Amino acid sequence: MSEEDLNLIKMIREAYEAKNSIGCTGRRYCMPCPRGVTIPEIFKLYNSQQLMKSHVIDKVVYKNNFVPAGSGAEQCVACGICIGRCPQTLEIPELLKKVHAELMA
Repeated sequence: MSEEDLNLIKMIREAYEAKNSIGCTGRRYCMPCPRGVTIPEIFKLYNSQQLMKSHVIDKVVYKNNFVPAGSGAEQCVACGICIGRCPQTLEIPELLKKVHAELMA
């Protein structure tokens, strides 16, 4: 790749990271959650919502599907099992609290 291409990729990555996204790769190392929380899917919805700030579809999907099914972030009891499994060492229980509040707002 050219220097110009590499700079463009760097700028895109920085813009993406500035959107308060969660660095979950979606590889499901944290799963299964003993409480049934669908961690990677919830983080994916949150990241999508952060990128498209005015986009309400992700909030609607969360409120109408994840929460009623008992797989929303509010089911997390902060047992910490997921943290030990996460290669990105994400503080998953704390992030789930944040994500739930944002997606329910």
